[in-house]
Amino acid sequence: MRRRPNPWIAVPSLAAGAFGGGLGWVVNDVACRSDFGSGCVGRSIFWGGVGFALGLVGMAVIMVLVSRSIAEWREYQEREPEDPRS
Repeated sequence: MRRRPNPWIAVPSLAAGAFGGGLGWVVNDVACRSDFGSGCVGRSIFWGGVGFALGLVGMAVIMVLVSRSIAEWREYQEREPEDPRS
């Protein structure tokens, strides 16, 4: 049985990506302020993008696994109970 993709997986994945991106940006921005180096904005954008990608992919994997396990559980519940004596 082939399942349709669930579009609601994208919502928490994008939220986790935004959180990861913001976290990457802030951590690098704080490190740049103490370093007084040049190119802080570029590095903050880079690490914000890395944080966004990691958060997005990580949450998407978790949501797909949860969605599949719920679908399998529902499928299991719909089957008739088997007689344990047979």
